[in-house]
Amino acid sequence: MAIATIADPSGEGMESIYYVISWLCHRHCAHCYDTRFRPYVRDECDAVADQAVSSHAKIVSNLPERMTYLETDDGAENPVRVILSGGEVLLDETREPVLYPVMEMLREKYVGRGGVRVVVQTTGDLVTAEILDELLARGMWRMSITGMDDFPVGHEGAKRVPLIEYLTEEPLTKILDNLAGRPAFEAINAGVPERLGLAFGWDEDTFRRHSETVTPAGEPYRNLCGGCDRFHDQVLGPLIERLRRERLRGCDVA
Repeated sequence: MAIATIADPSGEGMESIYYVISWLCHRHCAHCYDTRFRPYVRDECDAVADQAVSSHAKIVSNLPERMTYLETDDGAENPVRVILSGGEVLLDETREPVLYPVMEMLREKYVGRGGVRVVVQTTGDLVTAEILDELLARGMWRMSITGMDDFPVGHEGAKRVPLIEYLTEEPLTKILDNLAGRPAFEAINAGVPERLGLAFGWDEDTFRRHSETVTPAGEPYRNLCGGCDRFHDQVLGPLIERLRRERLRGCDVA
């Protein structure tokens, strides 16, 4: 039997997909990589929640019919991890209207097709025993708790173009095939972010300089995530958007 896999940019099997189901969050963390992850109020909150409600079925439908990967050519077939995150996925506005239906759709879509491992990512402070039981009943494989403290000061990251918008328009495999083999994505996959920009005139020293910042206390600080954000702002984001426009011009988009 041929095994259908989803390939990452290096051509190997992709182990996980990160699906941001909503921008809604009950925190306003200054270090968060996108300022759209924050609390919303009244009509604005309703609009953001409605976007998540209206898009999730389209996104799941655009995922591959089978999502597995092989660690080695002759190894066992493994289910891909789908990491469901926000914002905060356990908020009332998204938990039952979006998160639970997505989990149920994923379980139904991949039963008998190699399965899928659903990871729920949360800040952790909204988890209750009842919610945990509800998540487990819907097939949660693992919970990832991103933080229980209030370190949210001083760093504001890049305004990234959200994949959620892309997957309402295109199948995931088409996007990945289009990005395969491109040097920046190969560097990400290889775990060497310092080499993200080698093909674009950013040597490793340049990347490290863009990773430097100052903490709220005025202390010098360097984090490679900052370099990734700056590279995305200046180079990768415009490239991704250009490739997206080219793909859409070449296909029939409903």
